[in-house]
Amino acid sequence: MSNLTALSLELITALAALLFLIADAMLPKEKRGYLGYGCIAFLGLLMFGALTMGGPETLSAFGGRIVLDPLALFFKQLSIAIVFLVALLSVDVMKKLPDGHGEFYPILLFILTGMMLLAGATEFVTIFIAIELISIPSYVLAGYHKHVFKSSEAGMKYFILGAFSSALLLYGMSLVYGATGSTQLSEISTALQKLPLESPVSSGFGALLFVGLVLMMAGFGFKIAAVPFHLWAPDVYEGAPSPVTAFLSVGPKAAGIAVIIRVFLLFLEPIQHHWAHLFVILAALSMVLGNLLAIPQRNLKRMLAYSGIAQIGYVLVGLVAATNLESPGGTAQLGISSAMFYMAAYVATNLAAFSVVVVFSCLLGKEEISDLKGLSRLYPGISFCMLIALLSLAGVPPLAGFMGKFYLFSAAWSAGFHWLVGLGVLCSVISLYYYFMVIRTMYFEESPIELKLSLTWPQKLALGVTTLSILFIGIYPSCISTVTLEAARLFLP
Repeated sequence: MSNLTALSLELITALAALLFLIADAMLPKEKRGYLGYGCIAFLGLLMFGALTMGGPETLSAFGGRIVLDPLALFFKQLSIAIVFLVALLSVDVMKKLPDGHGEFYPILLFILTGMMLLAGATEFVTIFIAIELISIPSYVLAGYHKHVFKSSEAGMKYFILGAFSSALLLYGMSLVYGATGSTQLSEISTALQKLPLESPVSSGFGALLFVGLVLMMAGFGFKIAAVPFHLWAPDVYEGAPSPVTAFLSVGPKAAGIAVIIRVFLLFLEPIQHHWAHLFVILAALSMVLGNLLAIPQRNLKRMLAYSGIAQIGYVLVGLVAATNLESPGGTAQLGISSAMFYMAAYVATNLAAFSVVVVFSCLLGKEEISDLKGLSRLYPGISFCMLIALLSLAGVPPLAGFMGKFYLFSAAWSAGFHWLVGLGVLCSVISLYYYFMVIRTMYFEESPIELKLSLTWPQKLALGVTTLSILFIGIYPSCISTVTLEAARLFLP
């Protein structure tokens, strides 16, 4: 069934981005601040529309190259929520820039278009276009403070490494195309079932596919900042404007996980023995190195960068559980559902932490952990939000992060990956050290100066929504798990 409804959210968002660009050109400089509020209102309406869509039927457009199924809809809704919260955090920051800021919101909307397109893409060319629609504007945002050296450096590093990863991804896709003769994922899956693929080196096709899959995994690994493709993250997180860092910490990762689930766990399932062990390695390395490298950090954004690397390792545990390496019957539904659930929990948790970072970094110019001394005495509300976020990242009950890890580790245990679950639990315990280091600074150390913060309603709304989401998802996990389980069930053949 061909239906442009499958592409309706993307078309509306792209049109809105163009309209915001025109408005930016026509409005006088002193009134461009209203574009931020307009963007927030538009994203709120778009989320309402996305929540009213859906159903068990899969819609498709352009010959099946783009689909709207429960998996795509879940990640589209998550993408809208991410950009909505980032817009809330950005409004007051952008107003203070001397060179104008009106183009910031169209750029965000173009990125959102790419994220939603990627969630439903089922063809290599479409996937690559969607990834570049996310990546290229993200390079611009990373260097948005063009008069600040660290920001310019972050944008340049992100661009160079991102371009290299895109080249690897495209080359990997071309090798898979050469082995199968198609860029359509469904046709590739059919072709794979007919090829002699007993081992990666048993035939020319096997070797070609294996190299192609490794290169594709490297390209996707960069987008989600998994070890060893994480080297860009700490420097870019530290140098980019804080609202942009907040977006980069969750946006590309959510979109990347969506496409990895669709490409590897559905359409490349016939050659799972070629790539599944690579997922295990990525998950283990990301959890271990992410947590260990976060310990010595004293800059809050760099610490959250390494924390994010570890968090993506936990998500990969869920994807590993969706394979049938250890469990012949497979636990694909539980694995995919747990990864989706944890991404939703991670988005709320990490954006809650970055809401506090935005307040300190952009209003006071402070980003060091030591700058949080005495925060609980001066601003108990902000301290509470940060406390909840850090405890959730650590996996402390009854918060969203705990339930997410519980589902991930339960799925992995059921799939037979007992050692990986043990490693994940150990890494979670290690993470308590650096999270509690921040908590100790806020609650048990005195500030040498009196901090003066004045929060606006968008910042208060962002803090409130994310903190309440962490508590709500943790206490009532079925509000998300029911959706993710159903999406995984309908997604799988």
